[in-house]
Amino acid sequence: MTDAYFEHIVDAREICSNCHRRNRVQRVDPVMSRSGLRHELDSHYSRDERRTTVEYHDSDPEPTHAKGVFCRCGVEGAHDRIWEPTGIDRERFKQLLQNTVRSLEERGVSIKRKEMVAVSLSHFDDHGDADKALATGTDAGIVAATAGQ
Repeated sequence: MTDAYFEHIVDAREICSNCHRRNRVQRVDPVMSRSGLRHELDSHYSRDERRTTVEYHDSDPEPTHAKGVFCRCGVEGAHDRIWEPTGIDRERFKQLLQNTVRSLEERGVSIKRKEMVAVSLSHFDDHGDADKALATGTDAGIVAATAGQ
């Protein structure tokens, strides 16, 4: 699999690995240096209140002590997943593909949608592995955008 898909989707701090939607927004705060003479900008990621909720985890023995940020898809944390790459159906894959395309565009990645969708769906139909299909499709979409097709 290729690096572009993992860099921009799976390993990205602001993208949920389970549903491939952006669930964090970048916030830039000004900070002063210790000497007070120089101003710098510090970047942080905050939860996107439209796509996340703050809830208590159902852990034992005291669930009220386990507060966390949950994506609307049900997972806690950006790198958690509740599906296996070879264990989803075509409809679920199409939703992931749609979310992946949107998230890539929100991150400013130039892709050709039509090429990415066609290659991803074809690869998924042939091999049944969502990660490999999305990685192959992402590469195809980026190459097509770069080539200006």
